[in-house]
Amino acid sequence: MKRNDAARDCVNSVYHGFNTDCGTRVKNFSAPVVSRPVESQNFIRLKTNAEKGDGYWDVARMNAGMLICLADCSYTDQFDYVVTPPKNMLSLRMLVSGEIEMLGDTGGSTHIKCGAASITSVPGNSPHELRILERDRFASLTIHLHADSLAGLMGLGRSELPFLLSQFDDLESTFKSMSMPLTLAMTNGVTDMLKAPYVGALRNRYFEAKTMELLCLFVDAMQRRDADKEKTLQPSIQAVARAQLARRVLEKHIAAPPTVEQLARRIGVNRTQLRRDFKNFHGVTISEFIQSQRMELAKQLLRSGSVSVSVVAETVGYRHATNFGAAFRRHLGVSPKKFMQLNGKLPH
Repeated sequence: MKRNDAARDCVNSVYHGFNTDCGTRVKNFSAPVVSRPVESQNFIRLKTNAEKGDGYWDVARMNAGMLICLADCSYTDQFDYVVTPPKNMLSLRMLVSGEIEMLGDTGGSTHIKCGAASITSVPGNSPHELRILERDRFASLTIHLHADSLAGLMGLGRSELPFLLSQFDDLESTFKSMSMPLTLAMTNGVTDMLKAPYVGALRNRYFEAKTMELLCLFVDAMQRRDADKEKTLQPSIQAVARAQLARRVLEKHIAAPPTVEQLARRIGVNRTQLRRDFKNFHGVTISEFIQSQRMELAKQLLRSGSVSVSVVAETVGYRHATNFGAAFRRHLGVSPKKFMQLNGKLPH
């Protein structure tokens, strides 16, 4: 049997039940050293061809739904290979050295750099190309999971997964990816695996333990990311109170509202903070709010038909009716008199 055929058969046995289409993947590896640590063959070491570079890939199937690839190698040239998973797959990659690109068959792509932890969803039966860029050293851990299995693996309910993570771990998978910086604990965990002194069954158990540790670190980092995002999006209680007080003051003095500086001084913050709080809570700037409130009051008065346009203009804070008329037209697209006609308060 040819050396690459032997490698392919060994890899297929490791991938059995997870990914059976890995023939293309092993073309650049030499005949591996295979170990049988437990009753089934679930671990393999693939050595890179001398012509391609130096180093190895450890491929281990932790269980029927989780497979890991631990790489520590260097390449003399760019290294490309194609993977086609038979079902939707979630890949968590922790890259401590080197760079890698992933190119989806449907057009999606991602570029992962040294010092990044990434998560990628890959649709089943959709080939994607992995491109390892030429570098002195490529070192990474990749954890492949069947889609929609992460929550159960971690002992969590699906609703307990961090929101960002749940957007990737689903059965309706499309090629998408996101990255975040590796934490020091993640970097140390991958380095420990690369330097593991164990062999046989002990190595397998060590890989299982470290893989679960790194999954916990990854999920925890995503939870913290969710919390930081929520904190950023949700204004503080003090900010909400300031925005509400500012609105009440403006509504009470809409005909002659205070300046932003006066309003900020009254509320007890600087102008920049007040503008930020007001926009975050009400969705409009202070000047936009004042203009909108003036026009709403003007509409109410014009609909009543009990006052003239000049009186309405003065009531909502305009010294000259012409300025009011121009502002009203910009806001509503019709003049004040036309608005009264449309509401039956003036003869056509």
